[in-house]
Amino acid sequence: MKGWWLEFRLAFNSLSKVPNYVLAVVSTLGVSLGALMVLSVLGYLLHFTPLPYADHERLYVVKGALSNNGNQVMANVNSFAGATRLYNMQPELEQAAMLSFSLQQIDSHPQLPIVTTSYVSPEFFSLLNIPLALGRGFTGSEAYGSENPVVVLSYQAWQQYFAGRSNIVGETINIGEKSFQVVGVAAARFEEPVFYNQEFNGSDVWLPIDFRHDDKQAENDWGAMNPFITVIAKLNTAISKQQAESVMSDKLNTAFAENLVFPEDQQLPFSMSVELSDFEQVILGDSRRTVLLLLVGALVLLLIALSNVLNLMLSRTVQKQKQLTIRAIIGANRWHLFKSILAENLLLMSAVSLLSVMVTWLGFDVLRNLASDYLPRLAEMELGVSSLALTFVIAACMAFVLSVLSGRIVEYSRLQGSIQSSGKGSGLQISPRVRMWLISSQIALTGLLIAASMNVLKTAMDVIWQEPGFGVDGLSYLSLNYRGDALSPEERGQIALNIKELLVSQPNIEGVAISSSEPTRSSGGGSVLRYSDDKNPVNAMFTNTDQDVFNVIEQPLIEGRTFSAIEVRDSARVVVITRALAEALYPNESALGKALLTNMNTALYQIIGVVENLNLPPLAQASLGGADMAEKTLYLPGLFSPTVEEFRYIIRGQSQQPLRQQTLLDTITRAEPDMRLWSLEAATQRQRQLVSHELMLSKVTLGLTIMSMLLAGVGLYGVLNYSTQLRRYELGTRISLGAAPSDIVKLVFISNLKPLLIGMTISVIAGVVAYGMTRQYIEGIFVPDLASLSVAALCMVMIAALSCYLPLHTIVRQWPIHSLRS
Repeated sequence: MKGWWLEFRLAFNSLSKVPNYVLAVVSTLGVSLGALMVLSVLGYLLHFTPLPYADHERLYVVKGALSNNGNQVMANVNSFAGATRLYNMQPELEQAAMLSFSLQQIDSHPQLPIVTTSYVSPEFFSLLNIPLALGRGFTGSEAYGSENPVVVLSYQAWQQYFAGRSNIVGETINIGEKSFQVVGVAAARFEEPVFYNQEFNGSDVWLPIDFRHDDKQAENDWGAMNPFITVIAKLNTAISKQQAESVMSDKLNTAFAENLVFPEDQQLPFSMSVELSDFEQVILGDSRRTVLLLLVGALVLLLIALSNVLNLMLSRTVQKQKQLTIRAIIGANRWHLFKSILAENLLLMSAVSLLSVMVTWLGFDVLRNLASDYLPRLAEMELGVSSLALTFVIAACMAFVLSVLSGRIVEYSRLQGSIQSSGKGSGLQISPRVRMWLISSQIALTGLLIAASMNVLKTAMDVIWQEPGFGVDGLSYLSLNYRGDALSPEERGQIALNIKELLVSQPNIEGVAISSSEPTRSSGGGSVLRYSDDKNPVNAMFTNTDQDVFNVIEQPLIEGRTFSAIEVRDSARVVVITRALAEALYPNESALGKALLTNMNTALYQIIGVVENLNLPPLAQASLGGADMAEKTLYLPGLFSPTVEEFRYIIRGQSQQPLRQQTLLDTITRAEPDMRLWSLEAATQRQRQLVSHELMLSKVTLGLTIMSMLLAGVGLYGVLNYSTQLRRYELGTRISLGAAPSDIVKLVFISNLKPLLIGMTISVIAGVVAYGMTRQYIEGIFVPDLASLSVAALCMVMIAALSCYLPLHTIVRQWPIHSLRS
């Protein structure tokens, strides 16, 4: 032990004389290892740590699916009546909870904030084992039908809107013009699963399921499908998932057929089925794949850093020749020399471990800020004892491996011989084979990482830069909420027109359209059928709108015409459809003048126009039922949709004069005092939100690419600089004999071409093999592309060329005598 203590003292004194070397090794490995540990902790959490819910393996989201003639036309939907039937289904479900969500306003708060409101049955709190900071969750007193007006706040809402008051339990707040008593506050550590779609970012408040809406007739309408109504349940242990799906589908479809009302001569063959999605599938989605890809990237980055550090340590070993020689002369054997190298590296790796822990700790916060909307369970990440232990174990292993590799160039007999020859011509050198291996490995690893990063970056940038199919600049989405007495359809239509005229009269507004939804969101969807003998359904999105919408959003008309003002006023049975929907309904022929049926409605609609498809980002496509359904939209004439309570407008303003929320509100309330501003959102802001996942991915990928290029550049420069310095005398001789600088550069470039080609060949082979093995897992994220691969190859050639030229610059620019000196 005393011997090791002496070695560490000598190593510390030696390292204190080379601070730049210490800084290079510690920063390079510390940051790389820290990044790897952040993703390792998250990967372990997603792959091996159970979900934080009791009996999570028996928890399922119960989804309904609507079919026509055996063809599924709507997935992940339930009517309220159907959800109630599933909620009470026995004995397949041991326990179940109904839930739905919408946006509501806290009327008792001076800022009138709009909050995400979830309506749940009491079982929701016990199924998810929701921890509470204050009070209680819902109990039997809030069972369906009890109509007990209570509310549970999320921790964030409690802090943001009620200043975290400890006496909040028992207070009364108004939500959606109703009074509710606060009975509890969820704990900060509770992370709510996303049960609906990407539009749902967690609940601010929870209300009993009784208060989801006042339309009692809709509660008994089995045809009123809604993607925001769902059921979560714990499956009975006596039945398998497949058996439960079959039995529950039969029960639900029987009730559906008995309660769905159609005229006898127009009966359509619709049916309902049940799909059970386990909690891991719903909560984790494809996040495991994303984290695994990032983890592989971080591992490759660490390998590049290790190759870099190995180069530094080999050079350091060469520089320590005199010290090692003296120790060999006074009796040190090979083990003693290895101990000195290992002691120095253990000290370095201790510093690397400490920096890595700091980077990991900071990385958790960075990842939560960047990716909390896309990666689940980030709130559960913590730097535990196992993570710390793993960091120090990895650092110790790196110290041992690097010491072994560095020690291999130390030939004990040459050290003893060098003292006898006064050190002339017998010093330690890094062999050409080792130098070629260092160059080739760095090129291979960096080329592989850059090629993959460029492909991922291109895929993300294609989404960010794609044209959405409508004019975004100057466009805004306005939503208003009426707080006056109940309105008849005629009164509501007149108010909608009055506000539109008021908005059009504003000097900075160029156009206004009344629409039940803006282009990237849905106000409902369903099936569309051509009116013929083959009633094969096509899934489509439905939008109620007026005659100006296509001009306002600048969506091109392909053929036919749009609505007239009279057709909008009378809600005429005419429709405008997108090109994708027209091709699906009437392939190889014009859809103009043809008839179609919508959903389970028996009335016919005539197609009067076809407009171009929208080209929406993946996040919007997911919320609209998928890429295929997002392209198929059916526009119905009308001043409002029966499924949308707000007054919604799409406004084309002047790009240089953005609309101001307070100005619009003042203008509207002067004409309609009972109108409240629900939201005003710029289309550009909405577009940024929809591509935020790709923006995050591109930032992370770009960061990995830049770090790998910098590490590769520094590493290659170190090796090539060493090789060039060994040839300094030879190059000086060639220059003195008349060789031009370009000839010298060409000579050195050609001599270094072999390891470059070997490295790039290995990179290509490894990339092809890796892609073939992982193709099914990386589809949609990594798409091989010749342009991005060419850019990656060009980057590697530029890095190699620059690393090769910089050491030569001094030699070819100075007099040969400087190179010929000993």
